[in-house]
Amino acid sequence: MDKVKLEPTAAFVIDLAADLFAADDLTRRYVERLDLSSARELIEDAKREGVYELSRELMCSRKFTVRRELLEAAADASSPVQVAILAAGKSPVSLEILGSRGAGVKKIFEVDVSPFDDKRRLYELLAPESRGRVAFLEEDVCSPRLIDRLRGLGFDPTAKTVVVLEGITHYLPPEKLRTCLASFASGRRRNRAVIEFGPPFETLADWVRPKARAVYRSIEKICFRSGMVKYAADELRGLLSSLGGSLDRHYRMNEMERLRTGANRFFKEDNSGWVEVVVGTL
Repeated sequence: MDKVKLEPTAAFVIDLAADLFAADDLTRRYVERLDLSSARELIEDAKREGVYELSRELMCSRKFTVRRELLEAAADASSPVQVAILAAGKSPVSLEILGSRGAGVKKIFEVDVSPFDDKRRLYELLAPESRGRVAFLEEDVCSPRLIDRLRGLGFDPTAKTVVVLEGITHYLPPEKLRTCLASFASGRRRNRAVIEFGPPFETLADWVRPKARAVYRSIEKICFRSGMVKYAADELRGLLSSLGGSLDRHYRMNEMERLRTGANRFFKEDNSGWVEVVVGTL
């Protein structure tokens, strides 16, 4: 099977998180079958701006934290949970879940507007046990028919669900993000939401602000012509509350780095990272 070619931003993210993926044999073998050449310009831009190493540390800590919260939600549940990964792209999150906490997960649903054919073949090649455990749905994450289409793949709207939004809030204005999350609102705070987002530039530490702008400017120039969307944690708190949920945890990058590495080498202040994660109920 030829290597699977990725679009630039997806390839850039996989490149930045390579150290994290290399620590696990299954995700390492998955990444080895991806063609990341489309990220060359983004990588060169990051190196030229002097933010490549910092971006790698940030991406590894972001992905570590999202995975950690997802696995903890599965471990804390009294019975196996469903997992919905929105805008899943080529990220191997499902492989990480099955390898680390497979018994606590009933089924995983990956959703994206892009075709899943190559990813499905890779999963079945590297992890045959994923067949029947991971379902793929080509659909807009804000579509009003999302839950109905998921139901056709075995999704149970009455079962506890962990929904993951990683790498997608940057492209969703508030009304679309609310529509997306509303699909998974239980009305009883039964479900969990793990949401990664970018805080407003003006809230960042002085030293990191130009670095954050450089990273976003590079991505916007190559892949996303309009400005990417920023959120404050309080804005997400209000959004979750409006859907009958709550915001329970707020991870800033210094905490994420400390959780992953045991120290704060790169991100020392609360506002030193241009990516944050919140965890809440729906």
